[in-house]
Amino acid sequence: METIVAVFSYKRADKLRAVLDALKGQSIDKVYHFCDGARTPADQEAVEENRRLVQAFDPGCPQEVVLREKNLGLAANLVGGLNYVFERHETAIILEDDIVPRPGFFEYMSSALERFSDRKDIFSVSAAHELKGYPGELPELFLSRRFFCWGWASWADRWQAISEDVTAGVIPYKKYWEVPRHSGGDFPWLVRSHYLGRNANLWAFKVALHTMSREWTHVCCRDILVDNIGFDGTGENCPEDAEALASATMPAHRVDDMPEPETSPLIDAAVAAAHVVDEGSHCKRLRRRLSYYFMRLMGSGNA
Repeated sequence: METIVAVFSYKRADKLRAVLDALKGQSIDKVYHFCDGARTPADQEAVEENRRLVQAFDPGCPQEVVLREKNLGLAANLVGGLNYVFERHETAIILEDDIVPRPGFFEYMSSALERFSDRKDIFSVSAAHELKGYPGELPELFLSRRFFCWGWASWADRWQAISEDVTAGVIPYKKYWEVPRHSGGDFPWLVRSHYLGRNANLWAFKVALHTMSREWTHVCCRDILVDNIGFDGTGENCPEDAEALASATMPAHRVDDMPEPETSPLIDAAVAAAHVVDEGSHCKRLRRRLSYYFMRLMGSGNA
């Protein structure tokens, strides 16, 4: 099975350099780079520096560099890039410019993609998770009903089954209370906000909802196999006060001999506990939004 890597970047050459360094010396068949265009003239120099770094990089294997002519934003750049890659390859490993693979990452990804290629109920392989409150030690390998996007991989047939809806921004749940609670408390509120007009362009949120609605799962490893270095406020959805990922405890990760992963109520509870939201703050924002629409409606009625 080929090892294909897709890297998505914008203007953070200092962080991207660490990601590219982690690719050197790995058994990779091809690397794809998708470099977004500048959002503003002030970003242009940083974008150019990022592109120079990519174009000078030698991964020791074939690579293809796609330079976006204009700024697409992370969601459109990533979704369009994955559509492009999965038209050409059966599998891909996906990294953003602040997700740095740790030792064992590529062994884990490649072996998991091969082992679970026939498990059509599994959508992705994840290198990170945010589980809290699990009683005791997590299983070496387990299935999550929630999608984790900080270092992940998938298969073309799974991606292509949802890519059209994700590209179009379709939400599979018509009511926020239909979203399964094992997803965490944030997803129902995001769906509610979406239908009230606050359509956050969160590609991972849409992917997660579509996989959840199909009852697909995601393979996770007990040990975290990436570092997210975007917690300094420069990441797209990584606030400065976010918690760092836990340390890995094993140097190599092939999944060949690991027990068959399963879902469990304990995993569901740990996922939900890791994604609790302050419902009071959400309610306040939604009330303000509704008041705004009401005032606009009253204003247009008086015209």
